[in-house]
Amino acid sequence: MAGRPTSESGPGRTGGRGSVVGLVGLRDADLKPAFKALQTAYIRLLQNPFYNPDEHSPLAQIQGGRTGSMTITSRRFISDVRRIGEIWAPGVTNI
Repeated sequence: MAGRPTSESGPGRTGGRGSVVGLVGLRDADLKPAFKALQTAYIRLLQNPFYNPDEHSPLAQIQGGRTGSMTITSRRFISDVRRIGEIWAPGVTNI
């Protein structure tokens, strides 16, 4: 989580008897809401009748000689992903 402040005891700081303080891994329950929200945003993108996922496929570009962008340019999808990234933090259960 680059750029987000943590507690005063950061990586490399030790507590009593040489134990590392402040290092707690992310659990599955911490990540599920974020991935569920990303999945929902992507499904909404795929349900858009004007979005053609084949235009963004690397195989279609190689075989068909297309020069389309590999980047998803949907404003709604990009704003949803940005919102998820700004809201999500370990322990957040509803995004």
